[in-house]
Amino acid sequence: PSHKLAFVPNPVELPKATAAPQESRIILGVGRLVKQKNHALLVEAFSDLSRNNTEWLVDILGQGPDEAKLRSLIQKKFLSGKVRLRGMVQDPERYYLAAGIFVLPSLYEGTPNAMLEAMSYGLPCVVADNLPGALAHIEDGVTGLVFCAGDSQSLAEKLDLLIHDADLRKRIGEAGRLRMLSFAPGKVIAKWNSLGVSACAD
Repeated sequence: PSHKLAFVPNPVELPKATAAPQESRIILGVGRLVKQKNHALLVEAFSDLSRNNTEWLVDILGQGPDEAKLRSLIQKKFLSGKVRLRGMVQDPERYYLAAGIFVLPSLYEGTPNAMLEAMSYGLPCVVADNLPGALAHIEDGVTGLVFCAGDSQSLAEKLDLLIHDADLRKRIGEAGRLRMLSFAPGKVIAKWNSLGVSACAD
């Protein structure tokens, strides 16, 4: 019965340090190197942009069985040195802090924790329109940008908007971080407690 159901989100710990997206020239992708994460679409989109944006780079964090395919695509698009596969990293924070844009091109997702982390660092996020878990937090043009899933040109157009507008990157990043305040551990625990459920935080 609906009266027995309640939604309590996962908490998001806001870091004290924030990114400076208006200054950075790095696009960040985070996730296992598997088909689901669709990193190839980011490579394709960036290929369309890189000729006119020689200062920008792409960092992709993660490892997985599609690494060889992804490296082959990067080489085919003449993006060696421009798109960097960083593998599994122990300190993702420094990559979030160094980035200027975060991209989530996945084919499907639940609640995308990497995106929530990016928002908590003040990064403007670009997400596919087939990801309801992401769209619950992203309002197009306000707390992020939304592109047509599977469409590299659509993704390239959204990236181009952010690349050429440092103020937009900053504004969207700040709005995304502000939204994450609603998911601070204290507020989430209060929701748990209001249901008569004991919650504790480390």
